[in-house]
Formats: sequence, C-alpha cells, structure tokens
Amino acid sequence: MIEFSDVWLRMGNHDTFKGINLRVWPGGTRVILGLSGSGKSTILKLMLGLIKPDRGTIRIGDRTVTSMDEQEWQTVRHDMSMVFQGSALFDSLTVGENVGYRLREEGVHQEAAIEQRVSRSLCFVGLEDTVDMMPSDLSGGMKKRVAIARALAWGPKIILYDEPTGGLDPANSLMVSELILRLHKQGGVSQVVVTHDLDIARRVAVRFAIINDGTIVFDGKEEELRRSTDPSVLALLKPDADVAGLQGEGNGRILQEPTPTIPGGQA
Repeated sequence: MIEFSDVWLRMGNHDTFKGINLRVWPGGTRVILGLSGSGKSTILKLMLGLIKPDRGTIRIGDRTVTSMDEQEWQTVRHDMSMVFQGSALFDSLTVGENVGYRLREEGVHQEAAIEQRVSRSLCFVGLEDTVDMMPSDLSGGMKKRVAIARALAWGPKIILYDEPTGGLDPANSLMVSELILRLHKQGGVSQVVVTHDLDIARRVAVRFAIINDGTIVFDGKEEELRRSTDPSVLALLKPDADVAGLQGEGNGRILQEPTPTIPGGQA
C-alpha cells in the first residue's frame, strides 16, 4: 500500500501540495489526473523518495518513508519499477539488453534466469521477436511497450507510470492502456498512473484522483465522477465547454466511449 497523509510541499515560492491525502491499495491501479503543471509527476518523485515533503507522512508497505535516509530508501525502491514518459531506453543496447539491464546491474540473478525473465516480459507486451533489435528500429509505441517489459522483468510490487501514452497515436495508446489493465486483472502489482490523457484514465482506472491547485479535488469511482459538479473537475473532463453550464450535468467525454476489449494473447 502507498498512503499520503496530509502531505504539504513547497517548491520555491509556491505551495505545490496543500495537504494531499491519497491511498493506493495493494494490487490496485490508481490513476492521478491533472492538467500540465498540476504536480502529477511530483507525486511520483515523492513516492520514489527523490524529494521529501515539508509536512505530513508517506507510507509504502508497512514502512513510514518520510524521514528515511538514502540508504534506507534503496530498500524501498527495490520493490518499484518506473515507466518514464520518454521510455528512456539505452540507444546502444538491444531490446533484450534494455529489458534485462537492471537485473544484470544488480547481479541478483544468473544469466539463464535473466534471459527467461526478459523473454517472458517481452512476450507479455507482444514483442518477443524484437529481442535482438535496437531501439532505433522501433516505433514510439513499441519503445513504450519495451519500457513496460523492462519494468516487469524486475518483478516489482509497484509500477509507476509517468504519462505512459504521451506522444503516442490512438492505436498505440490503446495498446499501452490494455497492458496496464491486464496487469491489474492479473493482480500482484500495484500501479500508479499519472496522466492528463482522459482516455487512458477511463480505460484503466478503478478510482480516479484529480489534482488541481495543490489539492485533491476529486477522489472516487466512475459513478461518483459522473455526478461531480466541482468546476475544476468539469474543467478537466470538458475543457472546451462552458463549465458554468455543465454544473450538475456530470457526463464528461471520458466516460462516454464503449469499454475496449483486451487484445488476444496470453502473457
């Protein structure tokens, strides 16, 4: 479990967070929505211990991590993987070497076990035939799927995603969101997705958290989101509409498309 309790953070002369309360249950998928500059990626930095809050507490698993030093944080990060917005693949390494990079760097597995993990992870994302290819040979969507395979190969308890569909076309965005959904349905890993992409949020979220002006302005399930009349929530869901005229309507386009099916194939 990840839990933020009354977390405050001031950066420069600006209160980035003003008493954030947030919870991610074990095996759950939490989507954090917000406009650019709302602090979504900063939440991930707090979860990774890259920055510390000024006030409040953060718990990960059964440990309060707020006051941990760097050495203690290393043990917490051991259970985490990160999928970066730009995929962050090493251009000089093959796909297989990228996926197995952390395993080899940490030296915790024999080579045969690493190759097995790499193969299994690439199979899960549908790219088992790319193991010897270079990142330059891949499309943007394929690179993002390789990044997810790399995260999975480590065997984490928590995967953090920073704008996982950023820069992708609709077809590849759908594919990435379906991978996140498959992981949720299989269980065993908690996922935190920060995004401003309403479509991926709708596809993968069990609970939505919407952040605006340093606070969580909405935290709930889809049916509750439908009923929201909060102007800042409606401004995100229907950015091109007259927010004043939407009070009480509560049906953003995020909720209006049919639920997609998972593509065939098993991990």
